[in-house]
Amino acid sequence: MQTELLTLLIFLFVVYDAKLTIRRINEYGLDVEINKGIRAWAKKFGPEIGVPILLFGPTLFWVLIAVKFNLIGFLGLIAGFKLRYFFNQLESAQFEREAKAIRDVINSRSRALPSQSKSEQDSDPSQTGPTNSEE
Repeated sequence: MQTELLTLLIFLFVVYDAKLTIRRINEYGLDVEINKGIRAWAKKFGPEIGVPILLFGPTLFWVLIAVKFNLIGFLGLIAGFKLRYFFNQLESAQFEREAKAIRDVINSRSRALPSQSKSEQDSDPSQTGPTNSEE
């Protein structure tokens, strides 16, 4: 029972990580990913294929080793690592939401500013360069 539960938790964490990583690469580009292997595979095969292969492949390998040799402690260690990655992703997603909110506020303020016509800019001394008043 413990083995099945730990294995399920591990793969749920990996699914969340893969989903978020794919979305971020699609939205922001390859440079958003820190892991060079994932970045290379996502570039070569696309994020929808490269990311899951590099996240699920090694995890599946180590989980199979742990299950085959009944290494519950090792499986718990893998689950602990994946739990930490999960919390890192949650924190990163929160930061991303806050950054988007700030960007949206800045964009809404810049749209709300009145634009000046060329004639208004010509009459506004703050919009012109320095003048020579000794002429």
